[in-house]
Amino acid sequence: MNRSAAQWRPAAGDDVGAPTPLGDLVEGMELPRWRRTITASTAQRLRTAIGRSFTPNEAVTPALAGNLCVGMFFRVLPRNVVHVAQSIETLGAVHVGDEVEVRMRLGRIGRRGRRAFVEFAGEIAVAGDIVWRVAATASPPAVDPEVVESLPELEPIVRPIAGAPVVTQTHQLTIEGLTAFSGPGNFHSEFDIARRFGYRAPIAQGMHVAELLLDLAADRCDTAWPDAGVAAFAFTAPAFCGDRIVLEICAGENLLGLRAVRPDGKTCVVGELIA
Repeated sequence: MNRSAAQWRPAAGDDVGAPTPLGDLVEGMELPRWRRTITASTAQRLRTAIGRSFTPNEAVTPALAGNLCVGMFFRVLPRNVVHVAQSIETLGAVHVGDEVEVRMRLGRIGRRGRRAFVEFAGEIAVAGDIVWRVAATASPPAVDPEVVESLPELEPIVRPIAGAPVVTQTHQLTIEGLTAFSGPGNFHSEFDIARRFGYRAPIAQGMHVAELLLDLAADRCDTAWPDAGVAAFAFTAPAFCGDRIVLEICAGENLLGLRAVRPDGKTCVVGELIA
C-alpha cells in the first residue's frame, strides 16, 4: 500500500487510527485537517487535573494543543504510539465554544538509538487565525530493527539546563488527576489497560506533567505564559499513578529550564520555556 502522495488519505476500509506502515510516510506529507469545538467540560478537566479551578470566560490552557497533536497521531499511527516530545508557541487564545482547526504535516522520520521517531508540525487555528503553532514527536511501537537502522539519526529533542533549581514543588499523581487530563478507557487512567501494555500502573500523559511545570512557572516566575511564549518538552520516562514527583524550575539564559523527577530520581520530563 503506497501512501507517498503529497496528501495522506486512509485506504479503503481504513478506520481512523489504522496504522500506516512507516515506509509509506513521507516528510512534508499533508494530513487531513480536522475540527473540534471546545467544550466547558474539556477545559475544566484539564484544569482539574492540575488542581486548579476553571471559569468559563477564561482562556483554555495551551496544554490542549498537546492533546490535539495526540489525536492527530491516532489518525496515522498505532493507538499505542508513544508521545515523546511536544512544543507549543502561543500566538492567541482559545475559549470555550471556539471551533479549532488542526492543520498538520509530517516532519522528519528518523531514529534515536534503536527507536523510530515521526515528527509532526503544524498550526491550530480559530476562525482562520493561528492561535498555537505546534510540533510533536511520536515513537511507533514494534518497528522492524532493520527499518530503524535505515533511518537518519536525529539530534536530541531538548537539552537539560544545568544548575540548581530556583523553584521546586512536589505533586502526587492520582488516578483522579490522570483520568481528568486524559479521559477514561486508556493506559493513562485504567490499571488493567496499563498492565496490558506492560506498565505496572497507569502512566501520566507527558503533557499532564508538562502542564504542571508550566503552571508552576506561571505562578512563581516572571513569565508571560500562557498568554505568550514558546514551551518545548521531551518526555523521557513514564511517571506512574501514585508517584509523588518533584517539579523543578532552573534559570537559564533568557529562558527557564523545566524538569520533573520521579521518586526513584529518574527524570521523566525535561523542557524549556521562553516567555
